Amino acid sequence: MLKFRYFFNQLSIRDKILLFLMVPLLLFLLLFVFEKYIFNTNDKKIIEEIKLLKRSIKQIKNDKHKINQVATIQYIEQVAEKLNIQILDIKISNKSFNIHTIAKYNDTMNFIFNLEENMNIKQLTLTNDKKITMHGIFHIKTFRYGKKLRQLRYLPNPFRNNVQHRLSKFALNAIIQSNVSINGKWYTINDKIGKYSIKAIYSSYVELIYKNKIMRLSLPH
Repeated sequence: MLKFRYFFNQLSIRDKILLFLMVPLLLFLLLFVFEKYIFNTNDKKIIEEIKLLKRSIKQIKNDKHKINQVATIQYIEQVAEKLNIQILDIKISNKSFNIHTIAKYNDTMNFIFNLEENMNIKQLTLTNDKKITMHGIFHIKTFRYGKKLRQLRYLPNPFRNNVQHRLSKFALNAIIQSNVSINGKWYTINDKIGKYSIKAIYSSYVELIYKNKIMRLSLPH
């Protein structure tokens, strides 16, 4: 401390002013570098690795859009590994796929959103023992999702315990925002299901209308 005080007293007024200006700037740069490259290193690494995997999926399809099954399985397994997803079973055909996994809810949703870049999930079942079953088809492009989701803990879980098959004409499987899965197919507002049209979608049930008749479908408990 004494050495620093002696050194400081030896400085000219101009050098003292420069020193006062440089210290806050250096502190700001240190905090910026620490936050950018230390705090977010792990998340950014995962995001970049998934981006590389998504680029490699383009090699899966040939001119006839047939699926390279080995490359597809490798892609799914690598994405699952980055997101802590345990894959129990995978079945891949030329046009469709079936995946059975077990993981935490947040990791599972991130896994789904990343797969939807190149796959169209037609049926989704999430059970209360953290297992998920997906069935769908491959396609060229759907929605573009952003980076790894940050706020999933604030999302309500759209699934309710075990999804059971029901004997009624219409069975509501899942509700995700303005989309609903009925009898294993996805619909939105005003879509027709047989004679009925989807009138309204709520957090736990859906209303169908046909002429003056209104039918309410609720999620299984």
